[in-house]
Amino acid sequence: MIKNYGEKIEYLDDRWILPVSLTHDNLAPSWVDLQQKMPKSGMWKMDAHQLQEIDSSTLSFFLECLRTANRNKIDLKISCLSAKIKALLQVYGVAHLFKNIIED
Repeated sequence: MIKNYGEKIEYLDDRWILPVSLTHDNLAPSWVDLQQKMPKSGMWKMDAHQLQEIDSSTLSFFLECLRTANRNKIDLKISCLSAKIKALLQVYGVAHLFKNIIED
């Protein structure tokens, strides 16, 4: 298990680079900050190539990002999601919500 709680999401203009670990332990303390940094217009890209350690909070994070993008009418794209994360989306029955958002 990775357990690197100090990791943060990197912000590069309209692109967020997700850390190796995105779980309840490291999402909860920064949730308000993350919500404030969610784009309000334009394109929003997430790069998940590093993301390895996940839990149900990761799923909640992705769903909130999707809601925010829909609410603000912006395009959300998530690239490089691992098979593990795609499987989690399937298990929770929400994969269909992300089918036009996920880029390989």
